[in-house]
Amino acid sequence: MYNHLGQLTKYTQADSNYSSGANTTGSIDVTLTWDATTGRLNKTQATNHLGVNSPDLGTTSYKYDPAGRITSRQQAYTSRPSSPTDNQCYTYDHADRIKAVWTPATTTCGTAPTPVAASVTGLGGPAPYAQTYTYTAAGDRSQVKRFGSNGTLAVTETYAYPTPGTVGPHRVQSVTGSTPTPQTFTWDAAGRMTGRSGQTITYTLDGKIDTTTGTSTVPANPNPNATAGTPPAPTTGAGSTGARYYDAAGNLVGIIDGTGTTITLGSITAHHNAATGAKTATKTYTFSGKVVAQRTATSAGTKVAFIIGDNINTAQTMALPNTTVGTGAVTLVRRTDPLGLARGANSTGTGTAAFTNAAAATSGTGTNAASATGFSAVNGYIAGLDDSISSLTHVGARDMDPVLGVFTAPDPILTTEDQRGFTPYTYAFGMVINTSDPSGLRPSCGCTEETGISYPSSSNTPLLGNAPVSSSPSVPSWLKVTSPAPSSSPGNIDDWAFKTDFGAGYGGPTKSDFRKLGIGTWEGFAIIAGGPLGVLACIPGFGACLTGGLVGTGLQAAGNAADNGGELDEDAQLQAEIGAAASLIPGGGAAKGAARGALKGGSSNSLKAAMEALSPEIRANVDDAISRAATGKVRFPGHDGKPYENRLGQLPEGTYTEWTAAPAGARRGPDRIIIEGSEKNPNAIYYWDHVNAPIQIR
Repeated sequence: MYNHLGQLTKYTQADSNYSSGANTTGSIDVTLTWDATTGRLNKTQATNHLGVNSPDLGTTSYKYDPAGRITSRQQAYTSRPSSPTDNQCYTYDHADRIKAVWTPATTTCGTAPTPVAASVTGLGGPAPYAQTYTYTAAGDRSQVKRFGSNGTLAVTETYAYPTPGTVGPHRVQSVTGSTPTPQTFTWDAAGRMTGRSGQTITYTLDGKIDTTTGTSTVPANPNPNATAGTPPAPTTGAGSTGARYYDAAGNLVGIIDGTGTTITLGSITAHHNAATGAKTATKTYTFSGKVVAQRTATSAGTKVAFIIGDNINTAQTMALPNTTVGTGAVTLVRRTDPLGLARGANSTGTGTAAFTNAAAATSGTGTNAASATGFSAVNGYIAGLDDSISSLTHVGARDMDPVLGVFTAPDPILTTEDQRGFTPYTYAFGMVINTSDPSGLRPSCGCTEETGISYPSSSNTPLLGNAPVSSSPSVPSWLKVTSPAPSSSPGNIDDWAFKTDFGAGYGGPTKSDFRKLGIGTWEGFAIIAGGPLGVLACIPGFGACLTGGLVGTGLQAAGNAADNGGELDEDAQLQAEIGAAASLIPGGGAAKGAARGALKGGSSNSLKAAMEALSPEIRANVDDAISRAATGKVRFPGHDGKPYENRLGQLPEGTYTEWTAAPAGARRGPDRIIIEGSEKNPNAIYYWDHVNAPIQIR
């Protein structure tokens, strides 16, 4: 079911073995509630149905700060007796990176732990813990503190990097604190981790892991009190060498190691145990971009389990079949830290019974084999494969160390328009609560599937993904124009050319960019440090620029807000700047008045409304691109009309063609029109920076 904004509000699943009454999971209802004003997800509620039992699978509630970042995630079981609420709270630094996470004993977050804290008070819940994170000036992790269930500091991890100005400044050299001796790391000339503290890693010619040899001294899980919830180490005698195999497209299809052979074919992962000859397989099922169920095949037969994940698609709860008729399904819950590491024992309960600690075997098998009674390697962080032998998580194009929070190889996509891309190893730019990176390539934005943002698709079914449709629930009326509208803007510096010629970034800078680059918001401004004629910034897709003499007050206010960790009152402090931008474009006087009128009152969507009022060029560019797509008129050979399929792991699934939306006679810019669907009824989607912020036009 969907609401009038196309947001998913409910889905139901049923085990095909439901009628037997035994060895079945019954059915499950998952309800999603959205904030009507912001479009953010407020809560999800899941209930299992089996006979007369309706086990409560949990209600997860989210709270946000004014910037749309999750500040707390509460998981409660209102109809399950004696099952404590798990309340995680989060704070962020000026660049939206995770700064602290903790589990208060009450539903009120209270004061966040600081990086200098020696202990944390007031922790509670079923798996109490706390962590703090700090970063270098270059954006790399510099320290992690891990606190135990009683708030005592258990581990302080300190990271060391090469001297600035030398080769590989973002490559971690050592980590001290979590083991008796420092963990050391080595890298090859291509910037790939080859030595992982006792483990040797080799790579294929195209930069993917080829083999891993030896056992790394990086702990599988340095979190205190997490032993029972951490997957067991590989079986003794299994060996420590693993070899990997890929298809022509670079997808991982096989691993051969001391535990046996793992085959991965799409949503199916099969394993053959070298010692026992046992063969198992797991098939996962996805809906709306999330893993919602799995079917396992073992010597005992096949079983279906329903899965409920968190906002970044890491499995947290399973509803498992029970062989005893009339007692209800088995609920299994695990609780993880921001990078998917366990922070306590799993919990289990049959039917509507209270939770008790689950056996350690419910956390994994010690191999990549299937598990019919709990979580396994296929249920890794953000649905990646937690490879048992290498102890790395395979995430799309790369492999990540979940303890260090870094990939073992640099991102193959060079992100020059976003300075965060200059740290090519840090997973999701450190924004691990509000962003996921399932492709292993550049994160698409600071959004997640459960913050109320969704892709449009050819079936009009929202895909819960990482890219926003729009910060406004309505599609601007001018994007529905079907006939080409000629436009010219003599004397104006169009946005795409300005960015191309003078190195402006686009992609939505975070608050940390205020002080470094100028003025803007984290909702779609492109900011640069300088340019012709005193121009300081261009607003992407709207053909408007800000002049240097008109931004002083806003610069200081934005910098102060960033330094103090506060929020910028965007509407109030950007009125003069937007007025200046309006005066630079044709018809600027009228647009200036419209912009200030829209800003008056300071509504949350007024800034976007004002920007749309300043958009004469983009209307014509969009319509011209659609017209060229309909007639097959190619302006940029080798680019326009070229077919793709789920390019970069972020764009729509299925085959589509791309067309550049640029002014006539101009060079290519980042604006794109994507055409997908049937020839008789095609869909057109506009992207202002190639991969982010899709708006479905038709």
